[in-house]
Amino acid sequence: MKQLEGIFRSRIPATLKRKGKIVDDLIQKLMNRRHSGFGVYAGNRIARDDKVGQEALAHYIMRNAFAEEKITYIWQSGRSFYRRRLNRPRKGHN
Repeated sequence: MKQLEGIFRSRIPATLKRKGKIVDDLIQKLMNRRHSGFGVYAGNRIARDDKVGQEALAHYIMRNAFAEEKITYIWQSGRSFYRRRLNRPRKGHN
């Protein structure tokens, strides 16, 4: 895994730079990070003809990384807040 991570860290930023999608300053910041962001999923493969599996993967990829209903934007201050848990009414309390 470490070997793959090394390849990821060296080749991907170079490719993005060559295509004009990233600059040296950002590459340096990424290289100085403790975690590369690289990961490998070693679960079951989705077969070429597995339409249900492909659709499930597409839904997973398109989902939001966060719950929009947990974000509050305060116009006056220009700040936003993210609540880790929604305040749900407790049973017996209306």
